[in-house]
Amino acid sequence: MAAMFDYGLALSGGGARGFAHLGVAQALDEAGIQPGIYAGTSAGAIAAAFLADGFTPEEALEVFLQQKLFRIIGLSIPKLGLGNIQGMERLLKKHLKARRIEDLNLPLVLAATDLNAGQVRYFDRGELMPRIIASASIPILFQPVRIDDRLYIDGGITDMLPVAPLEDRCRKIIGVDVNPGGYREDFHSLVSIAERVFYLSFSTLMAEKREKLHLLVSPGGLEAYSWLDLSHSREIYRLGYEAAKAALQKASRNEGN
Repeated sequence: MAAMFDYGLALSGGGARGFAHLGVAQALDEAGIQPGIYAGTSAGAIAAAFLADGFTPEEALEVFLQQKLFRIIGLSIPKLGLGNIQGMERLLKKHLKARRIEDLNLPLVLAATDLNAGQVRYFDRGELMPRIIASASIPILFQPVRIDDRLYIDGGITDMLPVAPLEDRCRKIIGVDVNPGGYREDFHSLVSIAERVFYLSFSTLMAEKREKLHLLVSPGGLEAYSWLDLSHSREIYRLGYEAAKAALQKASRNEGN
């Protein structure tokens, strides 16, 4: 029988806005909340992998502070994607200690989309690096990742906030959604359209997911940052931290009434 944890932390996709996940993790740590298991999609998969590997939120942030976009994302001859994220894979290999998911300090579930079968796949075992990259491979922008004769793309296509794999493994689930909703006028690039489509495909399911969460943290102000903006990681981290502090205080007041 699988272990039952007090808390599980589900982290959404969202590109560079995923730095907010680390700020949320910092606030949870200060509140004495220690997730026993993580689940992540895309940027959330990357953040969750660092946390499950034993990095503090600040340590994980430091890994990315000096990185430039061109070092992580490279251009390729268009075939299955306009670019590649081999630089990200090199960065992960350099800093993460674990090489397999089951070697991490804490359990981790990575959501990716099986392009062949057209459905979500939750990885909790196997080689860590290709499964993180698969979870973060935004279609068209990045090439799919081949794992065991299947092609995988960004998990956000089928599950932007992976709550389902945590339901039977923890008593309380905290979810973090770093995709701002609401009305939007400015679509100035293909990336801005892609991120909006991702969010719209996911937002219709949020009500159902919210019912399964003990706490949902949705940092405000993230609409000012694009998915590929790595130059404001510290500010995004702070927005996540402040949103989590506020959400925890509100939850505490509600429980006290």
